[in-house]
Amino acid sequence: MGNEAFKKEWPDAVIIAHKDCLKQMEENVPQSLALEPGASKDLIKQFNDELASGIGGDSKPLSEYDIVRHKQTITDLEEFIKYPIPKYIKPEMVFDSSITIYPGGVEIQLSRWGNGHTIGDAMVWLPAEKILITGDNVVAPVPYSLGNYVKGQTEILEKIMQLDLSVIIPGHGRVQYDKKYVSSLIPLFNSAELQVNACFTKGMTVDECIKSVNFDEYISQFVTDDESAYAFKNYFAVPVIRAIYNNELSNK
Repeated sequence: MGNEAFKKEWPDAVIIAHKDCLKQMEENVPQSLALEPGASKDLIKQFNDELASGIGGDSKPLSEYDIVRHKQTITDLEEFIKYPIPKYIKPEMVFDSSITIYPGGVEIQLSRWGNGHTIGDAMVWLPAEKILITGDNVVAPVPYSLGNYVKGQTEILEKIMQLDLSVIIPGHGRVQYDKKYVSSLIPLFNSAELQVNACFTKGMTVDECIKSVNFDEYISQFVTDDESAYAFKNYFAVPVIRAIYNNELSNK
């Protein structure tokens, strides 16, 4: 939903996407924009109500960090709704499996490596420079698993480990100059797969599984402060379980 800003700043820029990314855009973006600013106002009310009661959406008392985070979110949303609703700007070029472009003589390969963070992720590879741009298949310093395809994302991470590269530019977070962070993600994702599959085999509900799964063995690699602890719980630990149930196990 930020394409309009890029086109305003660089009118000659060409927006390129995988065909499945366009499919998701067509299904979701116009509807999301049509709900604004009402959806943001509803969130502001929700967070204000939780601050007033001291109880979060998970029915647990808000921590000191939760309170700080809620207040910052309210401030951000109040700022957001001051601006006009963004226009829906479609990609001008769509590719199926891969496409190679040469802007300024630089070879840039865009390809889809499988269902990962979404069904339409575009991985960007500059072979001469050995630079890989991953989108949200890699997010640092805490991985995100908001509705993704965990098995497919793990396979993408394993492919990254096979590349002769010098730089990894993640979807969020600092640029990586080696594969250490990516290598730390693979056992974490594998552990999620094993534990959630075990829950499913036992007939547990997704909410029962959330209470059962334990990532203590890995948490010290990703959690260093209140912010990263919040992110690990809310953007990985809980949603990764829901993602595996919804995208891998629900049709078994």
